[in-house]
Amino acid sequence: MRYLILSDLHSNDEALTAVLRRVKRKTFDRVVCLGDFVGYAADPNKVLDRFRKLRRTTISIRGNHDKVVAGVEEGLLFNPPALEAVRWTVERLSKQNMEFLRKLPLGPEIVDGRFVVCHGSPLDEDAYIFSDFDASLNFVQMNRFAEGIDLCFFGHSHIPSIFTLEPGDLIYTGTPPGVGIARKPPVFLKDGDVVEVEIEGLGLLRNSVAREK
Repeated sequence: MRYLILSDLHSNDEALTAVLRRVKRKTFDRVVCLGDFVGYAADPNKVLDRFRKLRRTTISIRGNHDKVVAGVEEGLLFNPPALEAVRWTVERLSKQNMEFLRKLPLGPEIVDGRFVVCHGSPLDEDAYIFSDFDASLNFVQMNRFAEGIDLCFFGHSHIPSIFTLEPGDLIYTGTPPGVGIARKPPVFLKDGDVVEVEIEGLGLLRNSVAREK
């Protein structure tokens, strides 16, 4: 199975046309869009009409601009140009395309049991993944949402990025309940204690605690 992954089309029919022309002779079975069909550019109906008429099976989720245009949210956090583009789009969008936006599901979604798709992040459809730290928080969510699936496609940031989790990488998940100061009475590491952490594939890490001199 091969997939064509699209994201953040933002009413740019020229860009969508160029992409579809580029892949015209490529072999793919399904088309996936990570949201934000509308916003910013001037051809929301052309983009949505073209996408909805694709012969191959399509899978889509909503983006933050799609939500605001469809009336799901008010766009209170949008900057002025983005909000003006929303108002302009609402006045011009066809009934069929407005209905399409309103029916778009909330991500994340699992596609064919192979990978996860989301607009912003698996944690929050409106959040951005810009850094390794952002990604690390979402690796944890991925394991909870789609155990056994280790691939996720996301959009929203408009920055092509790849984040990986390699053997030996550490993920900060916060302090679990019952550790240290959360205990009654509180328990703290002291001079002479030994901390051991065993990581599968790496072995045992052992560190001694010593009072700072």
